[in-house]
Amino acid sequence: EMGRILKDGITADELEAAKSAWLQQREQMRANDGQITAMLSNQVVTGRTMAYEAELDARVRALTVADVNGALKKHIDPTKISSVKAGDFKNKPPKAVITP
Repeated sequence: EMGRILKDGITADELEAAKSAWLQQREQMRANDGQITAMLSNQVVTGRTMAYEAELDARVRALTVADVNGALKKHIDPTKISSVKAGDFKNKPPKAVITP
């Protein structure tokens, strides 16, 4: 999946679904008193305000496919990602996968 996204990029539908899910989660968090308390406490530490949260939501809403695909290509290098499998592989050892 990582290779496909880096090669082909995300689609407009994928971006809209991701933005919608993320924004909906944030809206639901703000409807919960405990979450609001945690958010406000965190803002005291970080020096941020609810205006920052509103700006973040607006910036996410404004993201375009070109923005996200550009950021993916700029910041994700598959050759610098490590993947580790752990567990008891006595009866079925994992296959080594090395992809550039």
